[in-house]
Amino acid sequence: MINSPADSYGWCQSLSKRTAGNFYYAFLTLPSEKFRDMCVLYAFMRVSDDLGDDDEVSIDGRRQRLSEWRESLERALAEKQFDHPVFPALAEMVQRYRIPHDYLYAVLDGIESDLESNGFETFDDLNAYCYRVAGVVGLCCLH
Repeated sequence: MINSPADSYGWCQSLSKRTAGNFYYAFLTLPSEKFRDMCVLYAFMRVSDDLGDDDEVSIDGRRQRLSEWRESLERALAEKQFDHPVFPALAEMVQRYRIPHDYLYAVLDGIESDLESNGFETFDDLNAYCYRVAGVVGLCCLH
C-alpha cells in the first residue's frame, strides 16, 4: 500500500495521464506544484465517480462502496490513515490549501444522488445537484 505522499502523487499523476484525456494536457500548462495537485484532485474525483458508475455492481453495492469510501476519506483527513493510494497526497494537499472537507463530501453526495436520480422537481433541487457534482470541484480548484 502506498503511504508516502511522494508515491501517492506519482500514483495520482499516472492515473490522470491514463484517464483524464485533455484535462491532463491542460494541467501540464500549470506550474509544477499546481500540476501535481490538480492530478491529485482529479484522481480523487475519478476514483469516487468510478465507484458510483460501475455498472457491474448493483445500486446497493455501489451505495455500500461509496459509504466505505466516505469512511476512508474521513480516516485519511482526520487520522492520516490511508487505505488507498490517492489519500496520502490528497490529505497533504487539502491541508496545505485549506480545502474545506465539506467540499469533498459534497462530491460524494452528488455521486450518491446519481444512483437514484429521477430528475429534479424544482430549480433549487437542480441547483443543489449542480453544486455537488460541479460547483465544489471548482471551489476546490480555487483554493
